[in-house]
Amino acid sequence: MEEWIRRKKIVWPDPTTERVVVWETKEALLRAIAEGDVPSANRGRTPLLREDLPDLDFWVGKPVSFERPWFRRHLRDVKSATSLVSSWIRGVTERSDGADEEIAEVVTQRSGTSEDSVKEILGHQAFSFPKPPSLFRELLRFATDSDDIVLDFFAGSGTAAQAVLALNAEDEGRRRFILVSSREATKENLDRNLCRDVCAERVRRVIEGYPGVAGLGGDFAYLTSQRIAFEDLAFDLKPEQVWLALQALHGLPLSPFREDGDLQVASDEDMAVAYCDRFTEGAERALQSAAAEHHFLVVYAYAPRPVRDALDGANNAEVRALPDFLLGRFQG
Repeated sequence: MEEWIRRKKIVWPDPTTERVVVWETKEALLRAIAEGDVPSANRGRTPLLREDLPDLDFWVGKPVSFERPWFRRHLRDVKSATSLVSSWIRGVTERSDGADEEIAEVVTQRSGTSEDSVKEILGHQAFSFPKPPSLFRELLRFATDSDDIVLDFFAGSGTAAQAVLALNAEDEGRRRFILVSSREATKENLDRNLCRDVCAERVRRVIEGYPGVAGLGGDFAYLTSQRIAFEDLAFDLKPEQVWLALQALHGLPLSPFREDGDLQVASDEDMAVAYCDRFTEGAERALQSAAAEHHFLVVYAYAPRPVRDALDGANNAEVRALPDFLLGRFQG
């Protein structure tokens, strides 16, 4: 506190415009306490000065403000304009209990409304006790900026994704989501896949629309993970896994590996990424075409030398060797 005062970070109440009193005697202070005429918190419900305070005499003869000091923050010190969220979440039909006005209060449905419930979206009650999308939407409204990534490591029925899509549709944001879930297969039902059949299907229908409700738009990719020992990566990685990893590392929208393609190519407005699984005449032509079409091209190949020869003279292309590049990235 002393350091903050020295740095002029504390703004004290102005006695010329705000109420500041001095109790010259303890009797005057006790009388003010009895009348409830002392500073308080929680909108007047909790007096800050009470008869049982052990240091009550300290306040006799001292100027006491009924307002609060402020903490001065400079814009250069603010890393985020996002408000902190109280852990208290109030239902839409519940009355506020007069919480401190400085605490952000989230107002939400206690359960999913009919138009956004899992049963309404999927046509059957596929998940027990799903969280209401309005809860997630209001939390994200407070806690995210319009281009943040939302990670839900226990995705369940996919409520977080629906909330992100709804909020993006509302404020034209570009939030993205990553949902992580398990199959939750059992010995009795080895084919059960909650992530695919409930979570991903719900997200798909929210994007495309379902009976009586228009789609919110957007897209997503459904991926499955496979554990591969690091020492086996160079031998066990499949072409489709390599291609997905390369796209993800470059932050590009994911597209599946095309078995019939001479060259895998993905791009955005800044660059293109290509994966040459096998160098063929068709791949050579596709490489030259990609270099001519895009401003900058990065090519990954298990046989980088013929790829470099095919791109000889192309100053906008870079060739990286596999599996060395991926092994280096996976190793950290």
